[in-house]
Amino acid sequence: MPGFDPLQLYSLLLDAYGPQGWWPLYSRRGEGGFDERGYRTGAEPDTLSRNESFEIILGAILTQNTNWQNVERALKRLFDAGIDSPEALIATNEERLAELIRPSGYFRQKSARLLDLIPRIFPDGRLNEFSREELLALKGIGPETADSILLYVCGRSYFIADLYTRRLKMRLAGAEKIGKYEEVRSAFESQLPNKPSLYREFHALIIRHGKAHCAARPCCEGCPALVLCEYPNRHDA
Repeated sequence: MPGFDPLQLYSLLLDAYGPQGWWPLYSRRGEGGFDERGYRTGAEPDTLSRNESFEIILGAILTQNTNWQNVERALKRLFDAGIDSPEALIATNEERLAELIRPSGYFRQKSARLLDLIPRIFPDGRLNEFSREELLALKGIGPETADSILLYVCGRSYFIADLYTRRLKMRLAGAEKIGKYEEVRSAFESQLPNKPSLYREFHALIIRHGKAHCAARPCCEGCPALVLCEYPNRHDA
């Protein structure tokens, strides 16, 4: 990717959008240090509580093949029903769990997946610190979900090459096709310092930018990354 400078891109996006406070915690919405949707308004903590880790893992699985607004609806139903811990979820039968998470889509599949995964990730109620390879060996966890858990819960430097990230990389390079997950992840990781806090903020900024400008149908006017982008040069009328 000639001329690709992730740190310059990070700086441009941070200047344009400011800190994003991601990963939002529905259970903390409206509390000190969080806004009304659970996005952080203050500094990240050094460690997460067990139930905060559980909520992020829950969200990482529920967000598969859907958007965050639908995940928020599912989380609200779960927390309103008192399912806010690994033990509470494990004690819920599959049919009821499926109905509660219906807004997230693929709710029967995700219900079965959660009831299989959560006891493995929280054996005896404690978070099991999996390696990336061990997470990927679990049915229902692909690279994006694994890296989300490793980065946001475990604080390990794995860059999340989701669709927003892969699409942005493609357009910055003026490529014709979206790159594969692992090659895009490596392209970012090879040029970034090993700082989980930077990876988290960068991932959130890319999501924000993808929604504002670099969606499937891009809006290049006012794009803060335009100075780095080859896309307009290849698609001028």
